[in-house]
Amino acid sequence: MQGNYAVPQSPETTVAVPFDGAQTAGDLNVVVVGWNDSTLGTKPTAFADDLARPVDGLQRLAAAAPGARLEPAHGFFGAMSTRDWQRWAWKHTEHHLRQFGL
Repeated sequence: MQGNYAVPQSPETTVAVPFDGAQTAGDLNVVVVGWNDSTLGTKPTAFADDLARPVDGLQRLAAAAPGARLEPAHGFFGAMSTRDWQRWAWKHTEHHLRQFGL
């Protein structure tokens, strides 16, 4: 697995993000694009609110029965089973914990 990111310090129309390793057969390519938009999300002063939302979601996923309808579809992956949602939540949470060195 490899990852990389870029944080431009001024507005850009193109941002290059190099990867050291070559792609090999069977690799999964996932591209995530973010932007700095101060109108999205909550302010850092609302940390308790920000924390409560994912904790609630993780608790609902952990308690979900097999075959439960959790969400109609994921915005990128489409329809997913309970097991798929649980696996996604674990991977996504692990990603953010590693991102912040936790």
